[in-house]
Amino acid sequence: MGITTTMAGDVKQTLTKLLQTAERRAVTKSARVVRKEARTLAPRETGSLKKSLNFVVRSYAQGGETKKAVGIVGPEKDFKVKIPDRVTGGPKRGKGRGKRAHIPQNYSHLVELGTRRSKAKPFLEPARLGNEKAVLTIFSQEFKTEIDKIR
Repeated sequence: MGITTTMAGDVKQTLTKLLQTAERRAVTKSARVVRKEARTLAPRETGSLKKSLNFVVRSYAQGGETKKAVGIVGPEKDFKVKIPDRVTGGPKRGKGRGKRAHIPQNYSHLVELGTRRSKAKPFLEPARLGNEKAVLTIFSQEFKTEIDKIR
């Protein structure tokens, strides 16, 4: 009796891991579509925001043991680009002269949502909304492909 229970638990655990892997791969393929569209929609002033856009797939626990994979598209955390002052309008002389580090993670939300002084230039939300059907189709096809590999 104890051996059967242990084997059933092992099978269940293995099957759960296989399903989670299939889900992560499907989310990865879907997130690539949104990232590509976001890069085309991103406003180009220096190009650093566009270059910094990437995605991460994270797993979150939901209801006990079940984990759900989520694709997050946005600027990379440690992405820095040195931009010449002639492009950014920085100081012509003094200590701040030369190239300045642009960190898109620090200002991407301001571009997306706007401020009271600058108009919003959304690129992430339209990329997500404009590709909902494509993302669902890619997700379901990829998930099915991964499940077929298990069989």
